[in-house]
Amino acid sequence: NNLSELGGGVATYQIPNQAVPVTTINNSTFVGNKAENGAAIHRNTGFVFVSNVTMNKNEPLSVGGGTIAGDADILVSHTIIANTIGDGVDCWGTIDSENFNIASDSSCNFTRANDMNNTNPDLSPLGHYGGSTPIYQLLPWSPAIDAGDNGLCQPDDQRGYARPFDGDGDEAEVCDIGAVEHQPCEMPAPVAFATNIGANGDDVDLSWVENAGNNDWYDLWIISDPYTTIEELLLNNIDPISMADLAYTHTDGISNSMPDFYLLRGVANCGTPTVETHLGEFSFDIVPGT
Repeated sequence: NNLSELGGGVATYQIPNQAVPVTTINNSTFVGNKAENGAAIHRNTGFVFVSNVTMNKNEPLSVGGGTIAGDADILVSHTIIANTIGDGVDCWGTIDSENFNIASDSSCNFTRANDMNNTNPDLSPLGHYGGSTPIYQLLPWSPAIDAGDNGLCQPDDQRGYARPFDGDGDEAEVCDIGAVEHQPCEMPAPVAFATNIGANGDDVDLSWVENAGNNDWYDLWIISDPYTTIEELLLNNIDPISMADLAYTHTDGISNSMPDFYLLRGVANCGTPTVETHLGEFSFDIVPGT
């Protein structure tokens, strides 16, 4: 998230009397950057190689400016360039495709057989879905899932999760396009709380502890419909309860006849196909509020 004249995220220049620069950008997310042109990446000199990168919601400040810009020598592969803000476009100048790219408008003019122009990549809200940095998760119906080439993609994603992974459930492990490899998993069933823990209208305090040895990122949501999915929550920008707080007070009150809320525990992206072994990682104490 940066503001610059050229190249809000990355700008390449040649230092006098030095070799022509070669810039390689892999497994990175560019979001919220601003520049007159090249809001995310601007090539001024040298060679730029971009692989498994997601550029979303960057803003060129000049009319017709691009999220990525350069007049030559930019090669992109397995990359998402999408949702450019303002009067700019996804690509400005000449952006060469090595194949397996997605652009949300026609400006990139990608021509390889497995490129997708004018295509919505279907990204989640920006958030923490594993790893140490905010990322865009691929929603389950994203055209980027299993749309790459195992011989050309990066061996892991921005979080360090291994590629390829069978993201669409067809039993074939294929790399995804973008910075993040979609790794879906089965979620534990929502927990319906009993009705005898407080009078109608009382608050209910929830607290939890994480079992020793569990290093996975778990999220908690309070929901009213037990059939709600993680994907629906993400798509509707519904935030989870902060795990850092270790406590939550439900203030909608408890019905004396039917439970009026459920606790959904899971992760938006497991990072491992063995999530079923993580059931019961948390214990919950439920007491009436004061």
